[in-house]
Amino acid sequence: MEIARHWRLRHERLQMVGEICRNEGCEKKIFPPRDICPYCNQPANIEQKFSGRGTVYSYTVVVDNPPAGFEKYVPYVVALIDLEEGPRVTAQLTDLETRWVPKMIDGEEREVMEYELKI
Repeated sequence: MEIARHWRLRHERLQMVGEICRNEGCEKKIFPPRDICPYCNQPANIEQKFSGRGTVYSYTVVVDNPPAGFEKYVPYVVALIDLEEGPRVTAQLTDLETRWVPKMIDGEEREVMEYELKI
């Protein structure tokens, strides 16, 4: 992502700011913000700050072949989160508890790190 676009989008990304559709009867909460509601095709420009709290819908642990620039962060967890307010977002999860568990790899038992995380 180019620098100019990154700075334009920092408010919504760092502060979890989206929008609410202003069409009566729809009033869906939208993240990231859009000019037009994807549900009813009407203007959606009432600012909504989301709590950032939600439930893990699904997740994966990135270990092999991370995107360029993220090699030094592996392993890391990327999840789909259903926010309390409604929208589903993609986020990297941090500060997760871990544990070491035995696992058979190529016919050999090894200790591997596992994240304490559930859907």
